[in-house]
Amino acid sequence: MATPTTMPPDNITNSTCDAEDPPADEWLDEIFADSSLTAWLIVIIVCTIVVFIFYVESIIHIGLRVSHKGRRLSIFWILSMCPVYCIVSMIGFILPRGMVLCNVMAALFYAIGLYFFLALILYYYGGDEAAIMKMTDTEIPLLFLCKKPSITLDEKCVFWFKITIGQFTVLRSGLLYLEAILWMDGSLNLSTISWTDASLYIYAITFVSAIVALWGLLMLLYASKKHLYSYYITPKVWIMVFAMLISNLQIVLLGILATTGALPCKKPFHTVSRANYWQSLLLTLEATALFPIVLLYFRTKKGNVVGVLEVKGERPKKRRFYKKGGSSSSLYNTYTVL
Repeated sequence: MATPTTMPPDNITNSTCDAEDPPADEWLDEIFADSSLTAWLIVIIVCTIVVFIFYVESIIHIGLRVSHKGRRLSIFWILSMCPVYCIVSMIGFILPRGMVLCNVMAALFYAIGLYFFLALILYYYGGDEAAIMKMTDTEIPLLFLCKKPSITLDEKCVFWFKITIGQFTVLRSGLLYLEAILWMDGSLNLSTISWTDASLYIYAITFVSAIVALWGLLMLLYASKKHLYSYYITPKVWIMVFAMLISNLQIVLLGILATTGALPCKKPFHTVSRANYWQSLLLTLEATALFPIVLLYFRTKKGNVVGVLEVKGERPKKRRFYKKGGSSSSLYNTYTVL
């Protein structure tokens, strides 16, 4: 996505910055003339290739072992986030004039992935009805790390989780489309920002929407800790939180640092959109580091390959209606109605 910027102070100006990004051929000449940039390009390419190879293997693994179509699609999309981050960042780093569009694609992919993650959580429960039955009467705090104030969930809890988390998917997708249109039209100002710039309102709405979505994710974590503990719900939620930070909110911080002079306008990143260069570089490294953790919790039989008990109607009051194999804590138990 494009970098948000503020008016620079008197002692910091963008007058020494190139107004436009160089074309690909000139930028590649700069890269190969600078040993450090050449090394970074090699690192980016190697990271992307390694992540993509492990991604293909994980997709084949899940495709052969997860029979539920909806759950399989959700896992596919979540596993695809880090490879997509690496690929679009590599392309943006090599083709700087398309870097804004590449960052927009990375942010958009996460926005849709957040919807699939919520769908996956509901699949873990066994559907909306099962989630409602298990979450109802659960007390959760309204503020993170604070036990008070708290609320008790009712039958509308799943609906509100869908609203708080799903609004980010809808709003972010629309705003990214608008941002891409403004960028291609040349109306998106990357050096300064004012009350008359549409980008100011795009970033403000994005920030508020992201905060609401993060709050919804953390509330979903509190509501599901007890019921989905065996499905590693805590690390999975934090994976999605971290992915939001690096793909959607990190570029906001980099833009602020660029306009305040913390990211100096000098070689090798010497254009007004230099924060996008840093975003491409950092996002590749962060996605590469995150991907093994994603594989650890999403490319697994526990909660993904093994079927989840689907509860319809009221929850059975007597466990004798079900025959369970294995230990009481095993995730590999099977349930059969007698």
